This record gives sequence, C-alpha cells and structure tokens, in this order.
Amino acid sequence: MRSTLLNGDAGNRTFAVIMETGDEAMSCLQTFIEKERISAAQFTAIGALSDARLEYFDWERKEYLPIPVTEQVEVASLIGDVALSPEGKRLAWVIAEPGRYDLWISNLEKMAPVKIVSSGEEIVTPRFADETLLLYITGSTLMLVSSEKPKRSQAVWLPFRSVTRIDRAQRNRDHIECIVSAEHPDTPAFNFPYLASISVSDGGTAVFRLPVNPFYQSYSLLEEGAPFFFAGSEEGVEGIHYFQLDAPDGRVNTLWRGHSPGLVALAANGSRLVFAGNP
Repeated sequence: MRSTLLNGDAGNRTFAVIMETGDEAMSCLQTFIEKERISAAQFTAIGALSDARLEYFDWERKEYLPIPVTEQVEVASLIGDVALSPEGKRLAWVIAEPGRYDLWISNLEKMAPVKIVSSGEEIVTPRFADETLLLYITGSTLMLVSSEKPKRSQAVWLPFRSVTRIDRAQRNRDHIECIVSAEHPDTPAFNFPYLASISVSDGGTAVFRLPVNPFYQSYSLLEEGAPFFFAGSEEGVEGIHYFQLDAPDGRVNTLWRGHSPGLVALAANGSRLVFAGNP
C-alpha cells in the first residue's frame, strides 16, 4: 500500500491511497488511518477484488445472508465514511451498497468487525463521542448508538429541519458536545454550524448557533465547566470569542479582535489557548 498527499489547504487533507495486488482492503484502510492519525474522513474508491463477501437482506427472515465471491470482480464504486475513537482503539466506517448503508465498528487490537447499524437511508459522518458512544446522521436526523448495544440506535431531538453533517464530537462527563451543520426552521434552505450539547442520561439538548467563518471553522471543545472558544465574526466583530455553555444568559465574550482568525487549539490542561490571525 502507498499513499500520497494531494491537498492540505484550509485544515483539510486529501490523500490518494493505492493498494497492491493481494492487499486486504479493510486492514490497509485501518493501517493508513492509524499512521496519519485521522479521526474522521470520507472516502471513495474504485478497483478490483479477487475475494470478497457480499450480503443480501432476506425480508422474510429479517436477516442478511452472506454471498461469498471467490473470483475476480470489478469495484465500480465504494463510498463511505470512517472515524477513529478518541483513544485510537476503535475504528468505525460506513459501507454504501445499492439500497443499503451499513455502519461497522472494529476493535483495532482484535480486528473483529461488527455491524452495529444497517439502514435503507444514507448514513453519513459517524463520529465517536468516547470509546463506546457513536453519533451519526441518517435521514437528516442525528442518531446515537453504543457499540455495547449494537442495532439499538436512538434519535436525538434537535430543533432543526434537518442535520447534514457532524464536524466534531466529544463526551464531557454526562454530556456530549458536538458541532453540527443544520437547517433551522427560521433559516430554511441554509445550513449553519451549531454547537449542540446532549445529555446522556435524559436526552435533553441545548444548541448555540456559531458564526460562519470564511477562513476556518475552528472550535475548541473543552472539559465540562470550561469556556467554549470559537473563531469567527460575532455581531460584526472578527476574532476569538468564548462563552459558558451552562451560563443562564448564554453571553458571548470576545477574547481577541483581529482579521482572519482561525486554528483554535487549547492545551490539554486548559491553561493556554493557541490561535492564528492577523492583528
């Protein structure tokens, strides 16, 4: 297996990954993700396989039946999403097939893939909140599933017409904080970034609309009780802003004013904030 970086602009990276004859596709994908420390990505692929296993859903038996393929076949299109857990112990990916989307998860040490979700609607942008909880989107709805309870997903209620993407997710004690792109009823046909806080215990949610930053969508998810920092324009002021998610008034404060802010990062102990921008 070989890989080449094609593009690395604006904080996003695009790679070309070439597998050789005899390479096992899923294990090579896992190796590449670990090597490049990729936490979440989308992939498309074409090529050929000499050995594979397909599955057919039997409506009467309500289960998938394996179809082994032991000859040379062409892969016209392989499209999906992939995510790595925070501690790098588990890998999740989506495989799209005609009429079906499957979300798989695997322990990287045991290399034993398990299908945890199967849907007739497209599954996109899976993101680990911790080592067991996984967020994903299907049918424009945000869903939550545990790897310890596969195939028992629950819908997360948010005040949006549709949710199209999960950019980041992180669990802070009893809450999951995530950045989502969504269409609000007040702004139909437009997707804006929102910070959503989800209670793991009772499923309660709170959302905060984030500014659209033309340079970077940079946010810093912190420990519970610490400020949430983000870069962008807030009420006409460009810079680095912050607020307390649990504050009753939800007031946004400006930490630094300047043009083209971005690349927000916080030290592991929360003591230092690092960012980029033009004074």
